[in-house]
Amino acid sequence: MTTAKILRNTPAASELSDNELVLDYQDDIRAGEAAAELCTRYVHLIRSFSVRMNAKMSHTFELDELIQVATEGFLKGIGRFDTSRGFAIATFVGPYVWNALSVFSERSCLQTTNKSSRVRTAMIALMKIQRERAAYGLSIEFSAADLEVVAEHHRLSLGTVRNGLRLLRQYESSAAPLEDLQDELGEEDSRGVVVDDLNANQSASITDELLACLEDREALILRKRHMGEEPVLNKHIAEELGCSEARVRQLEKKALQTLQDQLSRRGLELSDLV
Repeated sequence: MTTAKILRNTPAASELSDNELVLDYQDDIRAGEAAAELCTRYVHLIRSFSVRMNAKMSHTFELDELIQVATEGFLKGIGRFDTSRGFAIATFVGPYVWNALSVFSERSCLQTTNKSSRVRTAMIALMKIQRERAAYGLSIEFSAADLEVVAEHHRLSLGTVRNGLRLLRQYESSAAPLEDLQDELGEEDSRGVVVDDLNANQSASITDELLACLEDREALILRKRHMGEEPVLNKHIAEELGCSEARVRQLEKKALQTLQDQLSRRGLELSDLV
């Protein structure tokens, strides 16, 4: 729903709680009214993000245009908000609002740039890698070896890749979803081989970092049950730990919940690691 439609359908202030409005919106129960009321209640958040992005962009847009983009990101976040998890709505939807504005900014930059197609290809390849690394909470800085891998994979000169990196840094953002870059890369796969080459070791590192949040027994159980080629039977794990199979199941359930909570804060799922 566009901002204009929301404003035309803004209801009188509702006595429903924020979470009740979220559920109405998600269940398509008076979804338009729920969306309008939530946007009204969180208009300061939507406007604040829009003003911040406008200040960062290399060329300006009408604030109302950015507010519309931010509103769409806000409603996307509301659609995915889990009221049972105890998170604050503003904390959860903030990244969705900023991501929507960042995508808009990047698309605008790509549409207005006059750089050569080969430099553009290098820039977008680096942008894709940067985006995926950011999703895993990894460093988005590129080493000289990284640039060489990109150059070899895309059959570009190292100088072209360096120019692509300079252009990417000018845009000061890396939040574009990978699939939104396909028009610029033609038939390039949305997740190029180069991304896997650069991030395989780093993905393993983030897995170790998350497991470090668990107790030793919990981490051991998850590795044996979910991160090997074949899951180890609870019976064998119980023998190794000197406890009952029921206790192994309890520890596994607790560990999975803790790990999923950590992953949710990074916008990831357990399947991204195992």
